Amino acid sequence: MYVHKANAACKLDENIWHRRYGHLGIDNLKILVRDDLVDGLNFDVNKELEFCDACVKGKSKKSPFPCNKVKPDREPLELIHSDVCGKFNEKSLSKGEYFLTFIDDATRYVWVYILKGKHEVFAKFKEWKKCVENQMGRKIKILRTDNGGEYKSNDFEQYLIDEGVRHEYTIPKTPEQNGVSERMNRTLVEQIRAMLIDSGLPHRFWAEALSTTCYLKNRSPARALNGKTPCQALMGKKPTVHHLRVFGCVCYAHVPKDERRKLDPKSVKCVFLGYGSEVKGYRLFDLEKKRILNSRDVTFDESNYEFKKEKDVVQTETPTIEIMHSEEWVSDDDDDEQLDLPVKVSERVKRVPDMYGEWVSVGHNTSDPTSVSEALLSDDKEHWMDAMKQEMSSIQENDVYELIELPKGSKALKCR
Repeated sequence: MYVHKANAACKLDENIWHRRYGHLGIDNLKILVRDDLVDGLNFDVNKELEFCDACVKGKSKKSPFPCNKVKPDREPLELIHSDVCGKFNEKSLSKGEYFLTFIDDATRYVWVYILKGKHEVFAKFKEWKKCVENQMGRKIKILRTDNGGEYKSNDFEQYLIDEGVRHEYTIPKTPEQNGVSERMNRTLVEQIRAMLIDSGLPHRFWAEALSTTCYLKNRSPARALNGKTPCQALMGKKPTVHHLRVFGCVCYAHVPKDERRKLDPKSVKCVFLGYGSEVKGYRLFDLEKKRILNSRDVTFDESNYEFKKEKDVVQTETPTIEIMHSEEWVSDDDDDEQLDLPVKVSERVKRVPDMYGEWVSVGHNTSDPTSVSEALLSDDKEHWMDAMKQEMSSIQENDVYELIELPKGSKALKCR
């Protein structure tokens, strides 16, 4: 039994009951009195509690973000949202590990670039800004980003000042202030994941799926536009979609007459990878030659998925990917395998292909083998083996190295 030593007629201050109840909120204290849930609580519901320092320190929380805030009437390119998404667990065909988005607040139109590293953000922004301002005949006024270091370099800041672009940052650890970019990243990644699963394509094709996802997103209804598509909001006319096909399906590309002999097949079996922005055609993966090409004369089999049937084979093999550029084929670089045998490195000058997909750039590539295992699997393996033997003989004749015991705790450097 609890004994109350104070005078029963004495009225206790409401703040005492707040503290007695372990800093219970005033709304709940009023409910206890109003609904007569307890006996002995002398609390005046018409009075308010004094400022409580302990409550502020112990219960502080973020302010809620408005859900139905009236959207300001903005013009295209007036406000641009940007963010970097990654790092992906597998590199793309162009060795990309991140992607960069630019989203127009007024039209929700999205542009995407593939990045090998975050250090490329500034260069891609300048490239995109020059292109989109020239096409739209408008100037970018505001750029809204998070506090990532890729957006806060001295060069980036000075460039924005020189161009008259206001840079808005979000409050640290408050991604809700850049919700347009954050939600777009989630939408794009989820759609990439679904398309790769449905098609059976390996993860290294994620950049191709991203390019297609971006293309389709700009032709899909947006809630912020009351059902209109970003393409219509930006361009002023409804987009045409009769040319859309299922990502990853089997298709057959027509082979031009000058590229085949009299009795050769008139088409080649491919996998559909999306839509080009620099060319008016489809982007395809040649299953026989393991290369990427563009074509407008394509027959589709949208119920057939080659990579689904041969998924196990595709995942265990590492084909050489080739990119078509100005009627010349250049192969994609594979990761170097650190073996002990040296390999002759080609002196061929590297070229940078054009961008592909929906504002997605492709990395530069070379056609020569980049590892011993790749060289020994090629058609010229005998020539590569002779070259390696000659190189080793030259090294031995010139007494280039001396074999010694590796010092304890040291790690030997390897070469290709």
